Amino acid sequence: MTDFTEIISETAYLSAPNAAQYRVIMRTMYTENQNYHADMYPTEILSLVKEHEGFASYTIVDLKSDLDQLVSWNNLIAIQDPGIVHTIAEYKNKQYRYSISQRAIEVERMTLRLENLDIEKGNLSTNYFLRIEEALRNAENIEHMSLQEVNEWWNLMNADYRAMSDNYHDYLQEFNNPDSRNLMQSVAFILHKDRFVQYLRNFIRQMQLEARKIRALLEKVDIVFESQILPKIIESELALPRLSTKTVDEEALQKVFRKQWVSFERWFKPMRGQVAECDKIMELTNTIIRSMIENANMIVQMNNYGISRKDDYRHFIQLFTNVSSLEEAHCLGAHLFGIQQIEHVRVNQTVDAEDVRVSAFRREENVMELESHSRTYRERRSKEGFIDRTFDKQIAFNEYEFEMRKRKELVQKYIHDGKLSVADMSGVIPEAMRKMLLTWISLANMTVTKTASTEFGQKFHLLKEEGTCILHCEDGNLTMPKYVLEFDDERN
Repeated sequence: MTDFTEIISETAYLSAPNAAQYRVIMRTMYTENQNYHADMYPTEILSLVKEHEGFASYTIVDLKSDLDQLVSWNNLIAIQDPGIVHTIAEYKNKQYRYSISQRAIEVERMTLRLENLDIEKGNLSTNYFLRIEEALRNAENIEHMSLQEVNEWWNLMNADYRAMSDNYHDYLQEFNNPDSRNLMQSVAFILHKDRFVQYLRNFIRQMQLEARKIRALLEKVDIVFESQILPKIIESELALPRLSTKTVDEEALQKVFRKQWVSFERWFKPMRGQVAECDKIMELTNTIIRSMIENANMIVQMNNYGISRKDDYRHFIQLFTNVSSLEEAHCLGAHLFGIQQIEHVRVNQTVDAEDVRVSAFRREENVMELESHSRTYRERRSKEGFIDRTFDKQIAFNEYEFEMRKRKELVQKYIHDGKLSVADMSGVIPEAMRKMLLTWISLANMTVTKTASTEFGQKFHLLKEEGTCILHCEDGNLTMPKYVLEFDDERN
């Protein structure tokens, strides 16, 4: 049994510190290998690597160091040049050719797949069903096939099955990621909704039709799979010429092929009480279609919610003007608006005891002015000329200047020798003084140097002594630390 917990050293170059250099070398080796240029000298590799941006200063010494590291990770295979050497120096400076290993080729294929993952999305093509159905019909003639034809038949059917399963899962998985869910709930999705729904519904119809045929064929093939088909597949695999010296374990092949067949069957028909994979995909597709239609309806309703109904109301008014009696108007109102739309409005208005027994239609009208609750609404203002407010401004400025002088005189009463000690403030402190004092202390505490300025332009430094004191104020007693404000003599 393969140990899937072992470390795969061939992927180390993807996240190594010099990953940029390693990846360029490996991509170069992979590209050349695909062009049937497998063995390359370091000079050839260097010339191709230098074509990439940022490798102009890349030297042969750097390349050999990176090649040695990639060889140690089994990404590259170093082959010594069998050329004849004539001197000891040539023998010491062994010439190597490098080729990419098979496992490293698979890693590079994976990186190419990841790079194009956003471009190559899955699809819901039904051609896979047709090819699988044809392959299962050909299973009846497997006894008359050659070993090569059996091997090709098995590999092609498995390739179609894997491609089908991967494409369907990749395509449907897109509808479950957050970006797709947000798109399906946007107004822009309404334009594409019908196309998606039609595409998915066509897929479901074709899948229902073909899945039933494949399921019936599987019932027939499954009877002879163990006795006739599986031995033939194993024989065809063992008959393949291989360069590897490792012997192929027939029992291991049997387990692998049987597992592939069971997975193939489980996709199309229920087994051991489990729902078939195709039924799961069908249910998921139906769920996606329902979600699309519900989201589209919700978006349309939300957009229509704010549409003006001016024309509707104009038509309603015309209907009311054509009625011949009040009773007929009541019936029309009930038909148009219904009891569900009744709103109860409560107003601060005194009602006499006799008014309670009077019908609302017999009372005199009461006009109430309503204000809009919209944030964007702005009340219309009448156009007026400008009024000269110079005199009012001067009065307000004089009052402010008088208030500031009073506050400054109040502060000067508590300053002695350039210091204002909170603990030495005797008597009852006015509320205005308390607020100014706490504001200054807060401003100073917010700075690193514990300095600030008053609204009078006086700069001070805040000190904190040990202990607390009680400040007797007009609105209560305040217990606070013993702060001392040292004012700058130049600004005092």
